[in-house]
Amino acid sequence: MFATTVAKTARRLPLALAVLGLAAVWAPAQAGAAPPTPVDFSLTFDDSDGGFSRICSFDVLIEVQGKTKVLELPTGTKIITTAPGQTATVNNLDTGETLELRIPGTSQFDPETGEFVFLGANLIIRSSDFGDVTQGLVYAEGRFTFVPGEGLTGVGSSTDICAALA
Repeated sequence: MFATTVAKTARRLPLALAVLGLAAVWAPAQAGAAPPTPVDFSLTFDDSDGGFSRICSFDVLIEVQGKTKVLELPTGTKIITTAPGQTATVNNLDTGETLELRIPGTSQFDPETGEFVFLGANLIIRSSDFGDVTQGLVYAEGRFTFVPGEGLTGVGSSTDICAALA
């Protein structure tokens, strides 16, 4: 249906996700020689108090597992996040429908401009909570760029995960 990296299930509990370089938010920057560190976290998008805004027409739970490594260039001009072996499970909390995704892509963040560049396979959260102009969830393979206030552009393939789980 999508790619061989996407397996659709209805009964399995959420297992994992690596999103938008969000692992960078929870994993501190590491020394260059250090190996990737394990990550295991979840995000809920349901408009509840203190939570993230809804990104689909239904409540979503994203669970991420795998490893991540965050590298900051000595000049401080870019932060690079790698995600070897990361997976994401995206759950429609209204229907129980689930998608499992492999998301071993790399992201580059420029702290001065707010620009993100996503390379490879990534799960990209589109939310006003993160400065985007729209709401949604995109599985992207290729090279995509996000600039706050301007949205997402790129070359490659993309899949609307909200539509896939609706």
